[in-house]
Order: sequence, then C-alpha cells, then structure tokens
Amino acid sequence: MTKLSPEERWRKEVMERYKAFMLSEDIERLRLEGLAILGRTQLISSEEWGQISREGMAIASYRDWYEECRLVGERFGLAQWTVQLACLLEGFDPGGNTMVWEADWPTMRVVTRSTNSVFLQQLAWHAQRLGLYAVQRDGSLESTLLNLGPEPSNPLRSADRPPSRNAFSIRVEVPIDYPPEATAQLHRKVAKLEKELRKRLGYKVRERLRSSTLVEKAAELKVEEAPLDKRGAYEIIDEMYTGEDMKKDQARRKTTGSRRHRIRKRLIEGYED
Repeated sequence: MTKLSPEERWRKEVMERYKAFMLSEDIERLRLEGLAILGRTQLISSEEWGQISREGMAIASYRDWYEECRLVGERFGLAQWTVQLACLLEGFDPGGNTMVWEADWPTMRVVTRSTNSVFLQQLAWHAQRLGLYAVQRDGSLESTLLNLGPEPSNPLRSADRPPSRNAFSIRVEVPIDYPPEATAQLHRKVAKLEKELRKRLGYKVRERLRSSTLVEKAAELKVEEAPLDKRGAYEIIDEMYTGEDMKKDQARRKTTGSRRHRIRKRLIEGYED
C-alpha cells in the first residue's frame, strides 16, 4: 500500500468533511433557498456563474444566505465559498478546483516592526514574489503590506535596513488537526524562504552555526586583537601551554592562528551586516 504524503492525508481529511456536508440536511435546504433568491429552479452553469453570482451579491437576502453558508461551513470545516458553490454550481468538483476549499488552511506571513517606508516597500514586493504576504506589526495591531506594482524604484540602502536579527520573522499558522509531518515540511520550507528573502533584501545569509568548544577559548586566544603579529601568537602559546615542550611551538602557532580565524569569523564577522 502506497504511503500518503502529509498533504495527501490532509486533502483526504478535507474531502471527508465535504462528503459529510453533501450527506447532511443542510445541502438541500441551502440549495433551495439560494436558487429561490436568484429566481432559479436549476443549478447554474459555469458559463453563467460569474455574472449571476455578482448580481446575487447586490441582493440583501442573497448576502444573508451567503452568511448562512459561512456558518454551516464552519461546522464542517469548509470554506464559505465551497458551500456556496456546492449548493449552486452545476457539476462542482472541489477536488478539481484550484481554490482553497477548507475553512482553515496553513498560512505563512512575513512580520516586521520596521517603520522605514523604503524597507517596507521592498519587503512587501520581494515577499509577494516568493508567494508570501507581509504584515507590519505595531503592538497588537497588524496591517497588511501590499506592493503589486513594478519593483520599487527607491534603492534599499544600508541605512534603510533594520538590523538583520530583527528585520522580520515568518509566522506559520496551521489548523489544529493538520498533520504534524506536513507542519514540519512547512517549517523547512519557511527556513528556505527566509534565507532567500534575506538575500533579496541585501542581508548576509549566515549558515547555521553548530555549538563549538572553541568559543570558550575566545579570551585566551585574544580574538578581539587583530591582526596579531608573530610575537603576539607566541605570547598566547606561552600562556596556554605553560611548561610544555617548546619544540612544538611552530606547529602550535599555526593551530592558534587557525583557531583565532574560526572564532573571529563566528563571533565578530558573523554579526556584521
């Protein structure tokens, strides 16, 4: 038996909800009410749907009916428009539709607290090119940032960019019953998107750092002093290897230089934008 992917399992779960709705008493009731409001006795063809649904929204009773679709949809975990289409559209097949048909689905949002207008324009534009929406957060309030036009003409200068560490974050929200494996996949995807977005905004993208015992020796190796001459290197060696064979000092000098370079790259260069 072929093992289903997390996404396929989720789709199967949503399809089960849809079938439950189609077997409920709500479908027939809503269908009759919706068609009556539109003055119809037959389901609407796909060719007619666009015009008729727009005309329907101009009718107060149809808007009330559409709200009822939302309430019923919430019971089954289905989107408002899924219930609407199932009731009124001839031959509606949610599986063959590109629209989201569940009430709750995973979302990813780029969140920033920056107030720099140039940075916000660039962030929104690049985020949308990666399939993400950006929001600006101010306390507990959030507002969506949209930039649907051409790439902003204002260049993003260093002065416009917030420090890399708090420039933005990506928030992932998933339904409570979303498969854990699929959630893990989303977070892996977010890590790649976050790295790509930082590149596009001109930030240095650092590789993930593993813990290192070398960091504990930063003071002994005097990494804050650069460059270090030969005498300085031997002074470090004398302090670290007191009483040991001096014949190995040449090799130790090379090792000391290599260690200092690695720690400096991690602790100093790694935090420079």
